[in-house]
Parts: sequence; structure tokens; C-alpha cells
Amino acid sequence: MAVFNFITNPNESQFEQAVGIHNKYFHIDTISVPDLREWIAFNPYMDTYAMRGEKVEGFFNIIPLTTRCAELMARQEIKEEDIGIEHMLPYSKLRVAEYAYFAAIAV
Repeated sequence: MAVFNFITNPNESQFEQAVGIHNKYFHIDTISVPDLREWIAFNPYMDTYAMRGEKVEGFFNIIPLTTRCAELMARQEIKEEDIGIEHMLPYSKLRVAEYAYFAAIAV
């Protein structure tokens, strides 16, 4: 049985490890690394990393969306790669979020 420590707001080493996992599994219609940095800067709590010691074993992303973005995604008018910070709710609005996008789960 694996026991993990879950963290948010990663340091640079943790972020780079997660990027390695991201690049291994996700290739089409996904966010770029520079955009991911912008997302995390905007809301550092939407990425959660599963840690074993100093090693990132996996991660998941849950993005709180604006109503407008959720509607556009439901109509398939935008994809993940089109999401910008203008489509997200900041950390201070998480408690009132009505929509969330599960962007990735990877181990």
C-alpha cells in the first residue's frame, strides 16, 4: 500500500516532476506548460500533487470555472487548451464555484 502526502502550490522541482508525468501521458488538446504556469500562478490550489518523500508520484487538476466557460465547454465550443485565467475562478471564489473541470489525473 502506498501512502502519499498531498500538496498544493508546488515548488519548482515538484512542478518540473509533474510536467514530466504530464508530458508522458497527455499530448493532444491539452494545456501548454507556460499556460499551466499561468494557471497555477492565478490559482495555486487547483493542482494537487501526490508526494512520496520529495518525489511527485502523480497529480490531479480541478479547475473552478466561470459559468460562461462551463457553458462553452458543454457546447464543445472550447477545449482545455483554450482555457485561460479569464475562464477560471480565483482561489477566493472557490466556495461559490458552481462548475469545476477535472483536467487531469495522472500517476
